[in-house]
Amino acid sequence: MSEATITQQTVLAVSGGARGITAQCVIALAHAFGCRFALIGRSSYGAQEPAWAAGCHDARELKQRIAADLTQRGERATPVAIERTFRAIEANREIHGTLQAIRDAGGQAHYISADISDSAALQHGLNEARAALGPIVGIIHGAGVLADKLIEQKTAADFETVYRAKIGGLHALLACIPAEQLRFLVLFSSAAGFYGNIGQSDYAIANEILNKFAHAFRHANPHCRVVAFDWGPWDGGMVTPALKQLFAQRHIAIIPIDEGTHIFVDALRPGRNATQIVVGSPMIGPGELPERPLRTFRIERTLTLAENLVFNDHVIGGNPVLPTAFAIAWMAGAAERLVPGLRCVSCDDLRVLKGIVFDGTQAEKYLLEMTELERDGASGVFRAEARVSSRDTAGRQRYHYSSRLTLQREPLAPPPLLPPYTIAGPEAITGDEVYSDGTLFHGTLFQGIEQIARIDEHGLQMQITPPRITPAELGQFSTLSMDPILIDMAVQGLVVWARHYTGAASLPLAAGSIRHFHATPAGPLYVTIAVRSSDAQRVIGDITVADSAGQICTQVLASEVTLSTRLNALFESTRQPISSR
Repeated sequence: MSEATITQQTVLAVSGGARGITAQCVIALAHAFGCRFALIGRSSYGAQEPAWAAGCHDARELKQRIAADLTQRGERATPVAIERTFRAIEANREIHGTLQAIRDAGGQAHYISADISDSAALQHGLNEARAALGPIVGIIHGAGVLADKLIEQKTAADFETVYRAKIGGLHALLACIPAEQLRFLVLFSSAAGFYGNIGQSDYAIANEILNKFAHAFRHANPHCRVVAFDWGPWDGGMVTPALKQLFAQRHIAIIPIDEGTHIFVDALRPGRNATQIVVGSPMIGPGELPERPLRTFRIERTLTLAENLVFNDHVIGGNPVLPTAFAIAWMAGAAERLVPGLRCVSCDDLRVLKGIVFDGTQAEKYLLEMTELERDGASGVFRAEARVSSRDTAGRQRYHYSSRLTLQREPLAPPPLLPPYTIAGPEAITGDEVYSDGTLFHGTLFQGIEQIARIDEHGLQMQITPPRITPAELGQFSTLSMDPILIDMAVQGLVVWARHYTGAASLPLAAGSIRHFHATPAGPLYVTIAVRSSDAQRVIGDITVADSAGQICTQVLASEVTLSTRLNALFESTRQPISSR
C-alpha cells in the first residue's frame, strides 16, 4: 500500500481550523503542499461587515461604534450586547484572514459554519465542501474548549463541555467521513493529557483519550496516517498574558508559532511515522518526592527504524546503529517520566556493554530496569541505577547499557566560564573533511562539526552547530535535559583525535560522568577536549561544550572510546556526502 502523501488535490476537514493556532497550522500546510481545506467553526461568517466597522481596528473605538449602532437601532447598548457584537466582528475578520491566507499560499478553502455536535448541520456543510473541493480524505481535529478549575470545584457541566468538544466532536466527524475513506487523521491533543496539569483534570482526560484513540485507530486502519500532537502552550490561542506569566513561574516553555507550525508540517511529510508527538515542556509544577520505599521499575520498549528515522544517519558497515548518546537519552528520559518535575543533571559510570545494531538480528523488545537508589524529598534529589537488556534467540539475557542517574529540582551550578575560543589558523581542519574522508561515518542529522581550530597531543578545540532535529526525527528518545545529538557530536571530536594520532577508528565505550547544566543554546558552540590518556586499546578524554560567552552547557568527563583498525574499512565504506542542512 502506497504511503499517504499530501498533494494539491488532498482535501482535509478541519475542526476549529479557521481561527487560532489550528488556523496557523492549516496556513502552514497550504504553504507546504497547496492542499484544500473544509474549515469547520461555530462562528457565523459573512463576507461583508457593517460599513461603520470598516477600517476600525482599535478595540475601544470599535466598541464605541457598536454602542452607537445599537442605540441608533433602538436597542440597549449593554456591555454584554456590545461584547457579543464585538466578538462576532473579530471572528468574522479572523476567518476572512485565514481564508485569504490559504488562497495566497496556493491552497483552497471552504468555510462551514456549524457546531460539530450538530450532526445534520455538519453533514450538510461537509457535502457542500465536497461539491466545492472534492472528496474529503483527511481530518484535522483541532476544536477544543477549556473549563479550568481545581478538581473539587469542577461540575458535571464543566466536564461535559470539555469532553464533548474533544471526544464528541471526533465521533461526529468520523460519523460523517467513514474510516475507510481517510488517508489522514490528525488530532490536536495536549501536553496536559500526557503529563497532567493543575486545574485541567477534564481537559487532561479528554486529550489522553485522543492519544489512546490515535494508536488504536492506526492499528485498525493501517492505510491511514495517524498522528496525535500533544501540544504544550502556544504563543497565542488560549494563552493570555496572565497565563504566560504563570507558565514562566513554572518553567513551562511557550511554543513560538513559527516553530510549532514547522514541527506540525514536518511531521506530516512522507517518511514520518510517529503516532504521538509531545511538543513542549511538561505541564507540571515543582517536582515532589513523597516518602515511600525504594522500588525497581521495568519498562519494555520495542525499537523500530520506522519510529526512529534519525538512526538512518548513524550507519556503520551498512547497518543502522543505536548511538550511545541516544542510550543516555533513553535512560534519562525514562527517569524523568518516573519523577515529573525533576530533570536529569548527571549520568555517571556509563557503560556500553553490547551496542544495539539494526541488522535483522536485533531483539524484538528491550527492557529498561530502573532501580531507585535515593529519593530525598527535602532536597529534591532522585538517584537511580539504569540497565538496558534484551533476550537472545536462546532466551539468554544480554545487557546493552548501564548508568547511574541523578535528577534534581534545581540545575547544577555551572563551572567557571571558559576562555575565548581559539581562532582557527591556516592549518584548521574543516568538518567537510572529517565527514567525507572516512574519519567519521555520521550522516546529515549528526553532522555539525564546522572546523577544528586546534589539534595536538593534548587534545583539540572545535566549533560546532548542531543540526535542527524535529521531535519526529528524535523518535522514541526525547528527554528534558540530555541532548543526544549534542552529546554525540561532542564525542565525535574524541573520535577525530583518536584517528589523527593513532590511525584507528573508534567508538564510545564508557564515560565517567555526563553533566547537564542548561538547555543547549543556539549555535555556534565550542568544544574543548583534554586527552587524559591514550594507548593501543583506548583513548580517554574530558569534553566540554560552551557557548560563545564561555558558559558551559554540557560536559562528558572521562569519555572513553575503544580503538579498532577493523573499523577503518567500515567507516570508509560509509563515507558521507556533505550536509546541506
